[in-house]
Amino acid sequence: MRRIPVGKLPPKISQYAAQQQLGVLQRIYEWGAGWLSIVLSMLCFLLSGLLIAGYLYYSTIPTFLLPLWQTDAILFISGCWLLLGAWLLLTPAFTPLTRLYIFSKGLLYYKRKAEVIHWQQIAQFWKEEKGTGKFPRIRYTLQRDDGKTFTITSHLAELTLLGDFLDHTMTRRQSTQQDLTREQMPQLSAYDNGQVVPFGALSLGKQGIFLYQQHVQMVLAWNEVASIGVGEHEVIIRRKCTQHEWYVLPIWAVAHTEELKALVNHIVLHQFR
Repeated sequence: MRRIPVGKLPPKISQYAAQQQLGVLQRIYEWGAGWLSIVLSMLCFLLSGLLIAGYLYYSTIPTFLLPLWQTDAILFISGCWLLLGAWLLLTPAFTPLTRLYIFSKGLLYYKRKAEVIHWQQIAQFWKEEKGTGKFPRIRYTLQRDDGKTFTITSHLAELTLLGDFLDHTMTRRQSTQQDLTREQMPQLSAYDNGQVVPFGALSLGKQGIFLYQQHVQMVLAWNEVASIGVGEHEVIIRRKCTQHEWYVLPIWAVAHTEELKALVNHIVLHQFR
């Protein structure tokens, strides 16, 4: 990856960015097969041509005779250089350049076609670091809210600023969403405060899952829970190290199913990660 100067945008990119209201252009990065691939292919062609030219020149000198296996080896090596040059020259046609345009309100990821990611559309963000030294290889994976993923890989140290910004943006968004969820669903705050939250015949608390059947209370601790699924017709609770369900509750015996789903998701994210 390399950073290229911010100049006049191509008309298509400029028009698309304006339509998507991406704001002010700040950075442009580019990676993939480009001019370097073409330069290397030219060097391969040159080496192949020199080998063939040398072979043709010395083959006309009667006193300069090579064994047959050596002439075959020279032709084979020159053919390999020729094929390598052709491969390097054709690579950009199948793996075009990828460009990343960073705007004040989002990203424009261009590879064959333009894809826009507004900051608020980033659903997930992962960072991987490989190698040691001053400039390790950094890989960022962004997942848009529609499920599509985008990968950015680079040795550029300044790209860590983008990673820090995305990390800060995601943390701030998750914190805001959690605050809104807590305001709308008091069950989450009650659970976090150590209370047992009732949902009809089923209750959830810090100790585990509570079931009330025929005046008998059963408890399954969270470290024994394999899964809990809230379906359209029933709630299925599975216990670890068992093939069958620990308990199946009909949906009519459970109250506030939407709130139950939200609390189960909350517990799964925090209890089992």
